Amino acid sequence: MKLQTAWPALIAGVLGALALTQLTLPALSTALGTHAGLRQKVASLQTDAGDLPRQIARQTQLNAEAAAFKATLPEQEQLSTVLLTLTESARQLGVNAGKLTRSVRSSDTPGVTAVDLDLALSGSYARVQAFVQTLARLPRAYTTRAVNLTADPRTPGQVSGNLMITTYVRSVPASAAPTSPATVPTPGETP
Repeated sequence: MKLQTAWPALIAGVLGALALTQLTLPALSTALGTHAGLRQKVASLQTDAGDLPRQIARQTQLNAEAAAFKATLPEQEQLSTVLLTLTESARQLGVNAGKLTRSVRSSDTPGVTAVDLDLALSGSYARVQAFVQTLARLPRAYTTRAVNLTADPRTPGQVSGNLMITTYVRSVPASAAPTSPATVPTPGETP
């Protein structure tokens, strides 16, 4: 008799356990997935933390190199010297250097001003290419922004176009920094 009275309680207990399992099983599964993801994230952070001293040393080295490079930049633009260097290098390589257009802008580096120069060029492709490669060996820092060349249909092997470069100065006096592009004549031309 006692068994007959215990059946409903036993069935209610089993049904309650099943309902509880149905309610907690998805949450448990989600929690286990989140736990595995967090363990991976912790492992990744531990790897990054182990690499941090090397990254700090690299940053220190790069900062020192940047400061040394910045110290080599001239304090004045010296456009006439830049123009003379470019035209003399072009002349030595048999490249015709035409008009030079100049504009000044802020650079991404604090305390450094970028001077954009667009120089018209013409000559054989090989000589123009050699001239562009010469920029890396000049005493002043230049960055080549673009080289736009077009083949001369009248003369095979000849090209003409523009070389767009940037040079840098530590500071440019406000009176020397125009707000709009200026065109500078090449030596021997009248403005």
